[in-house]
Amino acid sequence: MPQRVLHATTFAMRALLLALLLSATTFPASAQDAASSDGAEASPTVSGAAPAEVAEPSAEADPAAEPPPVEPAAVPATPAELRRLVVIDAAAYGIDPVVARVATDIMRRTGAAMGYAVLSGEESLAAARRIAMPYPPSPADLWRVSWGASAHRGAFARVWAEGGAYHIEIAVASLDGQGPWFARGTAGSDDLREVVERLLRSVLLPPDVWVPTPEVLASSGGGVAPVRTVAEPRRERPVREALGHPSGRDGRRWRRPLPEIRRFALALQTEASIGTSDGSFYNHYLGVRLDVRIVREFAVGAYFAYTNLDGREQRVSSFHTALMADYRIRPIRELDFTIPIRLMVGYLGFNGPVGRLSAGVAYGLTENWEIGADLLVPTLYFLPDRVAFAFDFSVELAYRF
Repeated sequence: MPQRVLHATTFAMRALLLALLLSATTFPASAQDAASSDGAEASPTVSGAAPAEVAEPSAEADPAAEPPPVEPAAVPATPAELRRLVVIDAAAYGIDPVVARVATDIMRRTGAAMGYAVLSGEESLAAARRIAMPYPPSPADLWRVSWGASAHRGAFARVWAEGGAYHIEIAVASLDGQGPWFARGTAGSDDLREVVERLLRSVLLPPDVWVPTPEVLASSGGGVAPVRTVAEPRRERPVREALGHPSGRDGRRWRRPLPEIRRFALALQTEASIGTSDGSFYNHYLGVRLDVRIVREFAVGAYFAYTNLDGREQRVSSFHTALMADYRIRPIRELDFTIPIRLMVGYLGFNGPVGRLSAGVAYGLTENWEIGADLLVPTLYFLPDRVAFAFDFSVELAYRF
């Protein structure tokens, strides 16, 4: 009995030792495998609970955190949208058309230099035809053609010659409800371009000045003419820029301005009358004449003279009254030189009616003083017993006022 207990105890100790040996070699590997498998399944939970030094916080995980500032990337520059300008061809009155073409070209160049997208001549003409614009346009027509051309502003110039100089008038209309504006100036052939540019800059606002009024916004449905980007302006045909002197309606060059019209003139005249009919005679007149000039070429006058006549036996004194019509021909516009054609009818005291037709020359010494002579003067004397014919010659000095 004791031996059996001893053998059983020995067997139990061997079994316990074997179990300890098996556990020392098997359990660590199993624990490592279990840890690996369990860690793979629970990785999201572990990652979410990790401290800051292990897992970086993101904006989605922490909305209160602000990301570090980021420098913006460089954006390539694009051309800004330009406001459009329509320039209607300038109107020339009684002068060389090249002057109007040069003025139009200068206005378009000036608009482009100010920053406008300037419509070409063909585009401007097409817009004017679309709205049946009358020419030359009024300020209202200029506004309408600007709208029809989808332009923001419109410009137009008139050019004429007077007093030996070019006269320029520029009008500008704007679709923002401002204006119209006008500028006037004078120039010679040397500084016409500079004057046109200066006048346009004085009335054409810069493109960035744009303040549409409520009336314009309401009439246009909340906006104004659309803005288009013009990449490159179209090339215009070359403009002949050779300018002559300012000219009048006859196209002749100006060297001296036309004299100012003097409405009245008082003339002192002396005249010799030589009879050529039967019984030749010699009469002499010394008189004064008051003229009233209706227009530059036409005047009327009243004449009174003391006359010394060749009587039947001796020389006698008498008087002569007459009314006169005077028409002036000006062959040289640069000079105050005229050819007066006169018709005079009157009465010679104690003799009878007198008719006189004359042609001569007159020259203005100054603005007020003029000398003249009647060179070809056929004259008829209607005497009681006959009609006498004579050729006269006269000289005069006139004061114009």
